[in-house]
Amino acid sequence: MHCAPLSAHMVRNECAPYGLLCGRRIAPFRRFAIVGTTVLGRVGVSLDFLFSLTIAALTVWIVIWLWIVLPYRMAERRKRDGFVWVAISIIGTPLLAILLLLVAGERET
Repeated sequence: MHCAPLSAHMVRNECAPYGLLCGRRIAPFRRFAIVGTTVLGRVGVSLDFLFSLTIAALTVWIVIWLWIVLPYRMAERRKRDGFVWVAISIIGTPLLAILLLLVAGERET
């Protein structure tokens, strides 16, 4: 017997909500169907949620890099204490710390 995948029409009308349609019976080995951007079934995770999670992780990475990594690296290149400049970046703004580091220049030894 040939099994046909479910169409979005069948899922929306709820005549066969999961799996493959084999004749008039639903094959028990398939328990998910993709409708739009939502994955239905055991996992229950939508692609919108995964996209939002990815954007949130990227935003956190950019913020950590801007507030901590960039001022620390700039300070170390200019032979200044990196932890002090990270504190200035966190207390103030990263732009303030970056501008002050650019104005201060390299420390003379």
